[in-house]
Parts: sequence; C-alpha cells; structure tokens
Amino acid sequence: MTPESGPDLKDRAAVVAELARLYRPERITYLVISILALAMVVACTVVVIVRQGIEWAQLTLLFGSSGIITFACSRVLLMWSRAMEVVFSVKFDQ
Repeated sequence: MTPESGPDLKDRAAVVAELARLYRPERITYLVISILALAMVVACTVVVIVRQGIEWAQLTLLFGSSGIITFACSRVLLMWSRAMEVVFSVKFDQ
C-alpha cells in the first residue's frame, strides 16, 4: 500500500498526532531550555561587545549555551524522526 492511500494514511496521521500529543511536555521543556540558553548567548555577546574583551566565564557560558541549544534541538528532531518513520514506514538512521 502506498503512503498516499486513504485509510492507511489516516491511520498513520492519527499515530503521528498521538506521538505529538505524547511528546508535547518534552517539546515544551526543550523549547523553554533553548530559549533560556539563547538568552544566555545574547547576554554574553552583549557583555563581550561592551567590555571589548572576553573572559573565561563568558567563553564558558557561550560554549555551554550553544551545546544546550544543540542538545535540545536534537531531542525535538528525534521525535519528528520517529513520526516520519511511522508516516513513511521507513527506518531512519539514528
């Protein structure tokens, strides 16, 4: 059966909707974490520009924040990868 077929596609869409509902608290948590990390990156950038120099503390915050953003985005993308596996019945590499 092709992915474009009627009932099968509706069943898959229902499964994806259920996955999205189940992952909603996790997605919101990672979104909040990403926003806080982005605020830290912006604040550190402003401090570096104002002081016209960088110290170890600001450097650590910049790298730490960017790592947190990367981790949070990877977790959200994992959920979408699982949803696409359901829709297309194809196993994506993890």
